[in-house]
Amino acid sequence: MHTFDPATFWPDYKDRIQTAFDNVGFTATKIFNICRGDLGEKFASKISTENVPVQLFHGTKGMFIDKIIEGGLKIPGRSGVRVVNGSAYGVGIYTGVTPSMSHYYASCTGYMFVCAGIVSGEYQTSVKRPGNMVVFFDDTLVLPCFLVAYTPHRSIPPVNAAVLPVSELRGSGDLPNAPLVASLSSGEKDKLAAFSYKLTKKQLRAAPRAAKEAYKNGECHQKRSSKRK
Repeated sequence: MHTFDPATFWPDYKDRIQTAFDNVGFTATKIFNICRGDLGEKFASKISTENVPVQLFHGTKGMFIDKIIEGGLKIPGRSGVRVVNGSAYGVGIYTGVTPSMSHYYASCTGYMFVCAGIVSGEYQTSVKRPGNMVVFFDDTLVLPCFLVAYTPHRSIPPVNAAVLPVSELRGSGDLPNAPLVASLSSGEKDKLAAFSYKLTKKQLRAAPRAAKEAYKNGECHQKRSSKRK
């Protein structure tokens, strides 16, 4: 069965992604191709001359990144996924037309998904497009393709890249000379799965040195216990 390969469908994907991030004042420092073949097959079955995929963005807390890589994006309320950031336009998968829209949901990680989404044709009734957002009510219409490590600049509120250090993923050398596209190792996926905006004491003890330094410097905050004394 035919599967969707984002690197083939968008042969200029590196330039497309870097340009999208540059246009909103961000710098993409590394791109990981995380598209799963089984999910790509389901997505490919939806594509036609009228249903052409577009590039979209999805930001989330670090603790959910590994789950998305392994199983794709899910509609909250299904498959054990709960609503985290509200549902103002309905319970669905929220994506951004630009990285700046999704940045505010990336919660101190410095990582963002680039997705392929079908928003037109016969599936229009399964999609809502409020402003610069696209909300999917069918999870087979949106496919996580790349995970991008990035840093914001200009007047955009900063993300603390030290919590999930980009330097540990770059390999040797600095960009643009370092390889831009890489496979995500199991160790790197473990790091991505370990963090949310606020860590518990247990998570902080298990965190890499860079994350501990970020908390020590007050750049992020430890999660407070909900128990009353």
